[in-house]
Amino acid sequence: MTIQDSGLRLAINQLKNRIQRQPGIVLDIVGTDYSYIMISKNASKWMEDVLELSSQINFTKFSSLDSKKYIVILRDPIDRWCSGITQYLYGEKVHRDLKNRDVLDLLFSQVHFDWHTIPQVKFLEGINTDDCIFFKMESNITNTNRLSNFQNKVIDFLETELGLDLSKSNITPFKLMDNDAGQNAQYFTKHRIHFEIQTNPRYMEQIKAYYAEDIKLYNQ
Repeated sequence: MTIQDSGLRLAINQLKNRIQRQPGIVLDIVGTDYSYIMISKNASKWMEDVLELSSQINFTKFSSLDSKKYIVILRDPIDRWCSGITQYLYGEKVHRDLKNRDVLDLLFSQVHFDWHTIPQVKFLEGINTDDCIFFKMESNITNTNRLSNFQNKVIDFLETELGLDLSKSNITPFKLMDNDAGQNAQYFTKHRIHFEIQTNPRYMEQIKAYYAEDIKLYNQ
């Protein structure tokens, strides 16, 4: 199979004509001075579910918010990209193309494919990071029935600082489907991509270069 025959090339061409969800969507937590910035692949659906347990939330955009503080969940940029590109490949049904070295070269040279792989800093454009409360999402979350350290920190903050009435017993632990070999075939695709990054310095440098600002923010 040549790169011209690859479903990945077709998916890239179709991407140019597809309307993508734009960064800048936040959840305004009614009755507080806080809003939550939704960053794709950073536990955004879990966070939305948690907030809906004890507060009213409104979808809005930065431009409609005044004097707000922002809750932001960050994720290791390389791990986030591996997860995001895995979801993209499965959505386009081209994950089997990873057996082709030309396809892998294309994957790592393109880097950005959809809103799951947009740099995290793009979701923060137009706001002062001094107004943000940052939480770091662990990359090694396992699929258990217990809340992770990161989840406990978020919930404790929501209860203490925002006064939300949350019961941890009612909160479903966040699960990374592509971290579980027993439940999801995406695990193998994600770890194949991880392997390629770790064993190919050129691929690693391409990813680091594209997400340089994300890496700087995450390491701060």
